[in-house]
Amino acid sequence: MVNSLNILRDELFKLSAGRLLDIGTGAGKFIPTLKHIFKDYQEIVGIDSDEDSLEQAQKQFSSQNIQFLKMNAERLAFDDDSFDSVCISNSLHHLMRPEAALNEMKRVLKPGGLFLINEMFSDQQTEEQVTHMLYHHLEADIDAELGTPHKHTYKKQEILDMVHGLEINIKKQFEYIEPKTDFKNQSELDRVASACDSHIERAKNLKNFNVFKKRGEEIKQRLYQVGILRATQLVVVGLKPVI
Repeated sequence: MVNSLNILRDELFKLSAGRLLDIGTGAGKFIPTLKHIFKDYQEIVGIDSDEDSLEQAQKQFSSQNIQFLKMNAERLAFDDDSFDSVCISNSLHHLMRPEAALNEMKRVLKPGGLFLINEMFSDQQTEEQVTHMLYHHLEADIDAELGTPHKHTYKKQEILDMVHGLEINIKKQFEYIEPKTDFKNQSELDRVASACDSHIERAKNLKNFNVFKKRGEEIKQRLYQVGILRATQLVVVGLKPVI
């Protein structure tokens, strides 16, 4: 387990990402990491189904040869073998059919192209990380009740099973944990508690609102007692076989 993504930079920094596709890009949060770990890129295309997130991303990266498109990850509107690199970061659990999206990513990736998966998982976590997982799963359950696809995070082996089902050539696999020692930073605890309240507010018209409210209060109590740390992430780097 490592506490820095520099190991990924060491692996990829001699490579150009070429034309790179970022699946489930959201507001583009993973793009700075992509720009850091590769030597350079020709173009980055980020796709997502949420228009508000894409609008945020477009404002942030408006002049860096990066474009954002609204698109279903399970039915990509790109030709076969049209990207040099493809990636997905912490978005598998946002997809109704993640295996379908992964296979679409493989389809549009050129033979010999690079496949990058970064996904947090739910098991084998510290107590502080369990706080993060419980908070995230509350958000996911409220999203799902309101009609937005959002699942609980997968177990590590479930992610590995999806990866192995792709039949790509694995170059590197490791676990990444956030480099943080202060699990009870007051400003962060207050920020997460406020976000928890915001999620509960979104659930106010749901029939099981009281259940969500109780879960939210329990998470906030745990937050200040135990602290919080982002869940460990599984990182897999692979290549599409050249037939």
